[in-house]
Amino acid sequence: MFARYFAAAALLVFAAVPAWAGNDPLSETYQSMSNAGAALRADAEAVQTGDSSAEALLARLSDFAQTASAAGAAIDANEGPHDLGCIYRGMAADAALQADRLRGEEKDDAIETVRLLGDDAVLVTPETEAETQDPTGMPMGSCPVEKMSADQLSAYFTEQP
Repeated sequence: MFARYFAAAALLVFAAVPAWAGNDPLSETYQSMSNAGAALRADAEAVQTGDSSAEALLARLSDFAQTASAAGAAIDANEGPHDLGCIYRGMAADAALQADRLRGEEKDDAIETVRLLGDDAVLVTPETEAETQDPTGMPMGSCPVEKMSADQLSAYFTEQP
């Protein structure tokens, strides 16, 4: 009987580990982005239901922006999927824009946008190493989103007069 419970528990633990976890040098990056997206979505939903504050969401959004920016840089440094690095940098930039909206009159719309941003982070993050491969063999394109340093991102999340 113990063996059956142990086997079931092991299956649950290993089923939650993505297929690329031990193989891809970016696996921790992907996992951190997926986790950051899920946490952002949950915090936005908590604000929408009145169980949390916009200030707490702003702090989570700042963490998300830093994680997304770092993920984009890690993907570039490891010659990962160039489109995903660009997407993550775009998410960091969008998070910075939403920070201003959270402080203003568009707060309710910004909360929903932030929730969707968290959803998108989870959806675009690869779950298997095969999902990181470019099946078309297309050359690397350009990314219109500029790279921002941690200090540049932090400036969006500090209280401005």
